[in-house]
Amino acid sequence: MVNKIVLFLALALFFGFNYLYPKPKKEKIIVNDILFAKPLFFRTLTNDTHTLVADKLWLLSNTVGETRSKDSFKADEMEVFRAFKTITMMDPYFFPAINYAATYLASIKKRLDLALDLIDTAMMYNKNSFNLYFLKIVLYLTYTDEKNFDDNFVATLAKKAALLPDSQKVLGRIVVKDWVEDLLIYARDKKGKKEQAKKDLEWLLKHTTNPKRKKEILKRLKELS
Repeated sequence: MVNKIVLFLALALFFGFNYLYPKPKKEKIIVNDILFAKPLFFRTLTNDTHTLVADKLWLLSNTVGETRSKDSFKADEMEVFRAFKTITMMDPYFFPAINYAATYLASIKKRLDLALDLIDTAMMYNKNSFNLYFLKIVLYLTYTDEKNFDDNFVATLAKKAALLPDSQKVLGRIVVKDWVEDLLIYARDKKGKKEQAKKDLEWLLKHTTNPKRKKEILKRLKELS
């Protein structure tokens, strides 16, 4: 059985990562209608400048949600979602903004559905981002109730994330390349599927070409035996 302390440490570290990329300090409130533009149309309209516009929108995000209301719980989650949907569409590679909004929506507003929508929007353009996969897995594991929990959903994400280059598997200054397998095993354990966890690891062992990773996976298989 996977040590649940591992998961706790993963979650604690992940949410601490938000503090490495805090929201910009509040400035003078200005008109923020641009935050609520139709995202796809706005991206097309701005053409090659869309990432530069995203930087400006990130600053404007202080005019919505918890910063404006000065109360995280009183903020309008749909306003936050719409604003960050635009930011995400404009720059799906700007992880700090996606991380902040998705974590806020899932943890404070209990709207995992909106959080996953933002991540999926980024993934449409940024398909091989380890950070996005890891964020999606952690939020799903943390905020999905037992009744609706789907370990196969987590396993699919974890397998894709595990096969991404190890160079991507860093959050802040912390290397998390070994954690995906732990989260996968934890998800299977929640459903009492120890044998399936072994099969998942055997699949990873077969598909990874990194000798060091193969040794690490073999070690985890022995731990499950």
